[in-house]
Amino acid sequence: MKLNFFYQQILSFLVVIAVTIAAMGVTLFSFSRDQVLLRQEQQLNDIAKFVGGQTITTDFLASMEPLLSSSNMKLFYFDANNNLLYPTEEAEEIPTNQLSDEALADLQNGKPLGLQSFEMGFAEKNGDALAIFMPLTSAEDQSYAGYLVLGVPSSQSDAIIDNLMQNVLKGIAIALIIAVLFSVFIAGYQNKRIRRLREATQQIAQGDYSVRLEVSNIDEFDDLAEDFNQMALSLEKSEVEIDRQENIRRQLMMDVAHEIRTPLTTMIGLLEGLRQKVLPEDKIDRSVDLMYKEANRLNRLVNENLDIEKIRSNEIVLSKSNFNAGDVLRDIALQLTESAKAKHTVFDVDVPDNVPVYADYDRFHQIIFNIVQNAVQFTNDGEIYLSTLFQDGKTYIKIKDSGMGMTKDQVENIWERFYKADISRKNNEFGESGLGLSIVKQLVELHKATIHVESEAGVGTIFTLVFLSRELLAQQADAK
Repeated sequence: MKLNFFYQQILSFLVVIAVTIAAMGVTLFSFSRDQVLLRQEQQLNDIAKFVGGQTITTDFLASMEPLLSSSNMKLFYFDANNNLLYPTEEAEEIPTNQLSDEALADLQNGKPLGLQSFEMGFAEKNGDALAIFMPLTSAEDQSYAGYLVLGVPSSQSDAIIDNLMQNVLKGIAIALIIAVLFSVFIAGYQNKRIRRLREATQQIAQGDYSVRLEVSNIDEFDDLAEDFNQMALSLEKSEVEIDRQENIRRQLMMDVAHEIRTPLTTMIGLLEGLRQKVLPEDKIDRSVDLMYKEANRLNRLVNENLDIEKIRSNEIVLSKSNFNAGDVLRDIALQLTESAKAKHTVFDVDVPDNVPVYADYDRFHQIIFNIVQNAVQFTNDGEIYLSTLFQDGKTYIKIKDSGMGMTKDQVENIWERFYKADISRKNNEFGESGLGLSIVKQLVELHKATIHVESEAGVGTIFTLVFLSRELLAQQADAK
């Protein structure tokens, strides 16, 4: 059976409140009843002590009768043999064996008895009075001389207790009514907040990530609302990011298709010419070289995509060693010199003879090559400066160009897969795919190295890489 949360809350509140009020009511009633009886007992004890301090005679007791009657009290006097000596007119009507042997023994030992039921002729029923019992001693030898019984009608205390019970029950009833109203209000308020959260969740499920809940920082529901808002914000950002990545992916597919189609078209055309034997003999060697270059472009494109997937799935295992970083920079500069000359760009290599770096040689070469190749690609009639330095267990590498540079927004996005700072460059001799710098970033992180970019549109770009020595990496690992 499904029970609405609203009713669950009301039921929970009512059970807790009812049990609490009932427990408090019983406790209050019991305490008040005890206080009534205690006050009654103290009053009777005070009078009994006064009477017991006098010389007990029937005449004296008779003189006390008007005072006792005005207070609706009765006084009995029993001798040491438990015979009723006063009042004599009720001696035959009042049973003398109402006290147990144990109670009589306590009296004989001089111990007063507290308030208890006793028949004293107030009404035609047994135990019609609440009485206290005061032992008496002989003035001559202090021996046990009997006891006094002083009592009031039990109905007198019963009336007070009944009235008290009625007041307690009224208080409980009023408290329960207030509790019910308060429970309905609180449950309704909480149910409203839950309903709002549910409605917001349904909006999220329908794709509306802009929904937000009001937060008052009062209780856990507000904490939940705050968490919901954070979730909605994350989903909203994710949706924007997914759309952005989808646009980049769509652009990539177009670029990759273009990148693949261009060399394939060239190769197919040349192969068709060779197959049909329509190419002049003096152009066959040049055609083969061109097909070789186009095949290399396709190979680079495939390798870049494979590297991205290997890094993403943690399939790349680095084989680190110490080697001379300067040799790698000089080799790459030499390798790309012809490409730079074609763009009227020169290299300035400022590298000491021996600059140690601790890295995977092939991946280090790939990192530097991609950055330098990128610099050549976007620099015309300029200069590319390469430098390296080893200091305090760190290898610093700087690659600076005077190319087209980038805006701040472009710098923030260059590490994204498929991103191109200049999307108009869809075809170039390097087969640009927008994957190179993304690979660089992830390979640098695999080395636990750092890379920093500074760039200004129309001025140029500076890449700074820092690789840690084997010793520093070991110290960092130990510190963790």
